[in-house]
Amino acid sequence: MKKLVVPFALLLSACGAAAPAEEESVAPLHATCAPVERSHIEDVRTLDGTVVTPPDRTALVSAQIAGRILSVLVRDGDPVVAGQRLVEIDPGTAADLAHLADAHVAGAAAAAAHAHLALDRSQRLVDRGIAARQELDDATSLAEEQDAALVAARASRTEAHRMLERSHVTAPISGVVTRVARHAGELVDGTPLTPILEIADPSVLEVQASAPPADLIALRTGATARVELPAIPGLSFDATARTVAPALDPATGTGVVRFALVLTADQPRPPLSLLARVHVTVATRDALTVPLDALRGAPDGGTEVLVCEGAVVHVRPVTVGLRGERAEITSGLDGTESIVIAGVVGVDDETPLAEPSTQPRDDSTPAP
Repeated sequence: MKKLVVPFALLLSACGAAAPAEEESVAPLHATCAPVERSHIEDVRTLDGTVVTPPDRTALVSAQIAGRILSVLVRDGDPVVAGQRLVEIDPGTAADLAHLADAHVAGAAAAAAHAHLALDRSQRLVDRGIAARQELDDATSLAEEQDAALVAARASRTEAHRMLERSHVTAPISGVVTRVARHAGELVDGTPLTPILEIADPSVLEVQASAPPADLIALRTGATARVELPAIPGLSFDATARTVAPALDPATGTGVVRFALVLTADQPRPPLSLLARVHVTVATRDALTVPLDALRGAPDGGTEVLVCEGAVVHVRPVTVGLRGERAEITSGLDGTESIVIAGVVGVDDETPLAEPSTQPRDDSTPAP
């Protein structure tokens, strides 16, 4: 009988030892709970672009006649003024045509002067009754023909000299030479297809940025922005949206937005083509917000927060809108809750709170 009792006792002892191990306790969560706040939030869109000059302050300079470049009188970075001579083109026959036109004008002027002398003489003879009226009429016609020939010769001379003048390429605007594309000895065809150099006026600067469709729809002319230059930390400029493209570029699927920079005397001017980052505020509103550290990912791919309810926390799915210094909650909370503001990863639903610390609601923030 004893041989049966001992194993049974040992079995009872083993079961009794295993029973407490199955009852695992959940460690209380040491956390700080804070009320959900209603705060002012800004819808800020960030666009990347480059520093440029306005379209009306940039000029692509080309020759107006075909020929070979004799000399380029400026280099990259040289300042120029409107009307300054920049490039000399081989005039070819233009110089000869101008000289020939000058000779034609001289001959026509002499012929016209002689015709008018003859007309005056005929007029005197007719007045004396010595010459017939027909002679005066012939002299008048001849003088008129010579006057017309002189006018035509002068017009031809003007055109010939205009063509000759086109061999001297001048600056259409004042500014700085930003690029020299062709040099002495190269050929140009007298059209914009063969530009020689480019001029920009850096006294007014803009940032040309590309906006995806969602940002382009939200942007409006006159919106204020802040422009940062990643290459020059600490340097930033105020800006205003000057133009917003009414259509997308089919090749890139984006629209061009131009921001006018507000330049002050105490700030250095950024160089052209420098990369810039534009932060533009498209809307402002009051919304329920929580700290970013209060958010965590949900198993279904959404977002969750931990709501403090009595001595435990409950997992609450939420929908997040804008994210800045705080996150906007568009659904899932009504503003009366307190939530765990940090250390939310790995915490299960109904986890007990260990002496929760609760931050008071900011009285300056209007209650929802």
